[in-house]
Amino acid sequence: MSNFTDSEYSTLDQMPVEDLQYSIASQIAYDHYYNDFDEILTQDNLESMIEAHTLDPENSNDVGVTIIKPDGSAILAFRGTDPRNPYDLIADAQLATGVDRLLPYYTRLARAEELYKKVKEEYEDVTISGHSLGAFTGDYIARKHNEQAVVFNTGLSPLTASIMPAPNPDKKTIVYETDTMDLISHSINVPFYSKQVIIRNITQDEGLDKYLGSHSLDTFLPKERVVLEEEGREIEALKEKILSTKQIKLLEKEERKESKFEKSVLCEDQPELPFCKKKNQLAGVASA
Repeated sequence: MSNFTDSEYSTLDQMPVEDLQYSIASQIAYDHYYNDFDEILTQDNLESMIEAHTLDPENSNDVGVTIIKPDGSAILAFRGTDPRNPYDLIADAQLATGVDRLLPYYTRLARAEELYKKVKEEYEDVTISGHSLGAFTGDYIARKHNEQAVVFNTGLSPLTASIMPAPNPDKKTIVYETDTMDLISHSINVPFYSKQVIIRNITQDEGLDKYLGSHSLDTFLPKERVVLEEEGREIEALKEKILSTKQIKLLEKEERKESKFEKSVLCEDQPELPFCKKKNQLAGVASA
C-alpha cells in the first residue's frame, strides 16, 4: 500500500456515497458500448443502479458517456478496454508506451479530448471518471483541463505515470484501487504518480476467483440502488406534495360535506332561491 493512500476508506461501505455515482457512470460507459448504444436500454441500466441520473445520448459514444446529475451538472465517464476490440488493444499499447500523444493521427486521447470539449460546451460543471484505460484517459483529460476526476483502477505503466500533465493541487484526481495485486494498475503506487493523486485503497470482495478480478470495476459498485442524500430529500419533498388517490377522495368528500352544510344554512335564510325550492320539493316527495 502506498504511503500516500487515504486510509480512511478501505471498504466499499466506507466509500463516500457521492463517489458511487462515479463508479456507476464508469460501468455505464461499458454498458452503453455493449448495448450497441441503445439509449433506452442503457438508461434502464442506469436507473437500476442510481436514482435521478440521466444518460445524455447526444454526448455519449464508444469512448465515453455523459451522465446528467440531479443538479444539472455532468459526469463524463471514459470507457475501459474491450479485449475483443483491436482498436482498444492498440490504444492500450500506445498509451502504455507514451506514444499516443505524439502520434499525428486520431488517437484515443484525441477522441477523448474531443468528447470532453463537446460536453464542456453544454455543461459548465463536469466531473470526469473512468475505469482502467478509461481511468488513465480521465485523469489525463482532467489534469489538462483543470477538472476534478474520480477514477478506478487506473491502467498505468511507469512510463505513462511520468508523462501525465501536471496536477492542479486544488483538484487532485481521486484514484480508487483494490488492495490486491493488480498488475495493470500497480504503477499507481509509483511515488512520482502517487504523490500527485489521492489514493483510496478498497478491499477486494468481488471477482476473487477470476484471473483479472483484482482489476475489475465490480469492487467499487454498490450492492443496492443508490439514492444520494440530497436526491432523497428532493424525492421525499415531492412525495409530500403528491396526494394519494385515497387522500384526494377523502378531501373531495369533506368538500361535499362542507358545501352541503353551507347550502343548508343559506336555504334557511333565503328559501326562495331556486336550488332551495328544488330541495324543499324533493324533501316533500320523500316525506310523502
